Parts: sequence; structure tokens; C-alpha cells
Amino acid sequence: MVSDTIVREYEVVAAIRSIHSHSIASLVVLLWDFLLTMDDEVGRIWPMKKGRFKWLYMFLRYIPLSTQIFHQIVLPHFFGNDTISPLACTLWHVYMIVLIQVINVALELVLALRVAALFGGHRWVPRLLGCIMVVEFLCAVPNVWENIPYYQHCILFILSPVVLVRAVASLVVQTTFICMTLYRVLIRDSRFWKTPVIFQVARDGTVAYFVEIGLICWGFVIFKLHWHPAILFFWAVTLRSICGTRLILNVAHLRGQEVSQDSDNILFTTQIDVPAYFTPGSGVYRPGLTSTQNML
Repeated sequence: MVSDTIVREYEVVAAIRSIHSHSIASLVVLLWDFLLTMDDEVGRIWPMKKGRFKWLYMFLRYIPLSTQIFHQIVLPHFFGNDTISPLACTLWHVYMIVLIQVINVALELVLALRVAALFGGHRWVPRLLGCIMVVEFLCAVPNVWENIPYYQHCILFILSPVVLVRAVASLVVQTTFICMTLYRVLIRDSRFWKTPVIFQVARDGTVAYFVEIGLICWGFVIFKLHWHPAILFFWAVTLRSICGTRLILNVAHLRGQEVSQDSDNILFTTQIDVPAYFTPGSGVYRPGLTSTQNML
């Protein structure tokens, strides 16, 4: 009995140490990326007038950064504290899931708007993507409270079923995004591939997809090997923040010469130029398609 108690205490200490080290490491990586991109942010994002992409960038940059700093203040007084009530621990775990979901929704909005831009004026595209994202949200959030058990010392030792459901739902959404992107770029009109901005959209979307796949695979490895799931939370916040901000900054950098105070969100509105394409049955070519005109 004494040996079991010692083993249990050792597991708690090891979990606290692992959680703290990963929370610090994820914050360092996020700060490093923040410093690397600060010049581009000041030069490309700040001059924009208020618009959805500017707000998405600010959210994906500063909300994760603020919460990661907040975690460094809270964690030393939180994990391993026997005086923390079960309600407080449950609220903490709900906060973790909701924060990840909100950041993920912001990232998916960036990806969805880019996909919708590739399809130009097809209204069914944003409607389809919006419905998929709503279904994902409904799969993950409504039952958060009921599916989070209380863990002694407020340390999450087992992934909640809600997290696993959300991971699968996120995989479906991300796969839909990448399939629609590659279909539009490679199959429907291969000339898209020769346009620098289109190539940028396809490349960055593919990278974001594989980052999400990596996070999901890491989550299943943690689940199978019984590691500490909380470490996935900190890295998911950091990596999704970096992905979302880089998606916006990369296109802004490519179109940087066209961004000014008087051209609000020009790179996300009508400035993805596509070479002339042939319309079947019409016998004529149409001029370049402004494929992002429906993003705002």
C-alpha cells in the first residue's frame, strides 16, 4: 500500500515536471516566431484597415500568446495543489478544450476563406464549408462539461472522449479543405498552379494540413502510451497560432507592394489573378479571374 502511494506520488511529480517544461517550451517557440515575424506584421498587417483578416491575424497572434503567458503564472499554483476544488479543476479542463476549439475555429476560418476564394463566385462553397465547421463545433463543445472527470491534483492523465471526437471532426474538416484546394488547383484548372499567389495558397494550406495531422497523430500516441495529455494542449495552442498567422503573412508578403492604407485587404479581395481560361461551350476565353472577391 505504501509502495503504491509512493508510485502515485512519483507519477504526479513527473507529470507536473513534464507539463511545466512543455508549457515553457511552447511559449518560447511562440515568442520566437512572434519576434521573427514582427517586422512583417508591422509592415503588412498593421497598415490594413479593420477587416476580417486583420482581426483573425490579431486573434491568432495575441490570444494564444497572452494565454501562454497566463499559463506560466497560473500553473505553479495550480497543478499538484490538493486544495484546488473539483469544480476548479473541471473548469480548467473545460477552459483547455474551449480555448483549443476557438483557436482552431479561427484557423479554419482562414483556411475556409482561402478555399472559397479559389472557387470564385460559387456560393455553395462557403455554405458547404460553413456547415462542415458548424457540425465540427457541435460534435466537440455541447457535451464538454459532462465528459470531463475529476482528477486528483488537477492533472489530466487520460484524454477526454470529447477530445478524441473533436480530433476526428477536425481531421474531416481539414481533409475537406485540402481536397477542395488540390482539386481546384491540380484537376479542375491546372493553369492555376502557374500563378504565384495560387501556388502560395495551395502550398501553405498543405503545410497547415500536415501540421494538423501531426497534432492528431501525436494525440493518439499520447492516448495509447498513457503519456500526459496536457502537454498536447500547450503545443496545439502554439502550432495553430503559428500556422494561422503564417498563412496570412505569407500571402501578405507576396502581395506586399499592393497593401496600403487605401487598399483594405487588397490581397484577400480581388488580387489573386488567374490566367485566362477557356469556358466550355462558349468558344471564347475569359480574362483573368479575381478568385478572392467573395472572401470579404
